[in-house]
Order: sequence, then structure tokens, then C-alpha cells
Amino acid sequence: MTYLVLLKWARRAWVWVKHYWFIPVIVTMGLLLLIISRDKGSITDTIDKINKVKDKERKAVKEIEQEFQEKQNVTKEKAKKEEEKVRADTSTKLADAEERIRGELKSIGDNSESVNEELENLLK
Repeated sequence: MTYLVLLKWARRAWVWVKHYWFIPVIVTMGLLLLIISRDKGSITDTIDKINKVKDKERKAVKEIEQEFQEKQNVTKEKAKKEEEKVRADTSTKLADAEERIRGELKSIGDNSESVNEELENLLK
């Protein structure tokens, strides 16, 4: 008998909820808002923690960027020194090669006169 009474009340409750569904929804939303609004302290604490973490991340990113800039400047300086060394070496090598070529041209020029004289002597 109690089972039938419970079943009858459950049907009536279901019919009432079907017709007036907005009332339980409004009550539930109100309770949720009440719970959320009571817990403002923890929300502000959470926001503060998030802001602290973001500040730490920003500082870390700035430090990494500074280290990168320093390393980049050091490598640029090394590259400039290497380039200066290479240019100095090539300029000295070019100067030596130019002197050698001029000396060879002079000797060829001197030899060309003697070769010309020998040819003239042979042709006579």
C-alpha cells in the first residue's frame, strides 16, 4: 500500500515539475549563485595566485630574452673578429701574390728582350 502511495505522489510531483519546470530551475540557479557569491575570498585568492604566477613567467621571459640578446651580441662580436682576421689574412696573401706576379712579369719581360735578341741573332 505504501508503494502505491509513493507512486501516486511521484506521478503528481512529475506532473507538477512538467508544468512548472521554471520554478525548480530558478531555485537551483539561485542556490548556485548564493554558493558562488559566498566564496568570494577564495576567488580573489585564486586570482592573486594567477597574477603572481604570470608575473613570475614574465620575469623569466625577460631574463631569457636578455640572455639571448647577450649571447647574440657576443656571437656578433666573434663574427666581426673572425671577419677582420680573414680580411687581414686575405689582404696579406693578395699583396704577396701581387708582388710575386709582378716579379714574374718583370723576369718574363727581361727574358722577353733576351729572347727577342736571340731570335734576331738566329734570323740573321
